[in-house]
Amino acid sequence: MILIKCSGVTQINSTYDLHYSLMLWLQIVLQKIINTNMKNLQKESISELHFQHQLWMNELEFYKQELKMLQERLEEIASKNTSKEVHISIEQFQNKFLIQNNEIDMLKHALRRNEEQALSEAKLYWKRADYETSAEYKIIEEKMRQFEKLYKELKQDFFRFLSKWM
Repeated sequence: MILIKCSGVTQINSTYDLHYSLMLWLQIVLQKIINTNMKNLQKESISELHFQHQLWMNELEFYKQELKMLQERLEEIASKNTSKEVHISIEQFQNKFLIQNNEIDMLKHALRRNEEQALSEAKLYWKRADYETSAEYKIIEEKMRQFEKLYKELKQDFFRFLSKWM
């Protein structure tokens, strides 16, 4: 007969009982380690997601402010030039600026929604918010790249227009 004192087990009568008790104890220990690691992974993942969202939100806010300044420059050109050609270009840029502002608003909304969804899933399912593989995150990431590309092209076109008419 083998006697062992450990948490929850006072006496073990056979080798089978010893193995069984050790397996139970090992499962409990492993579960505690897994739960602790999952909490840490969840916090890390959520903070990484939040950080990326904040970066994108700050970039979008910068673009929005920059669009206001570009609009002011456009109004300045409009007040100094009366030709039909200039006013056609001005109207086109105003429309493009409006489209970019709307796109910024939609991207901000998508970012907020994605972060809220990741937080609620992490709370509900006690799992790591795996944003890098989530379909919505990938879509937002692609939309951000596309927006930045189009915005850069718009700015280049606008600066060419400015250099021509200022």
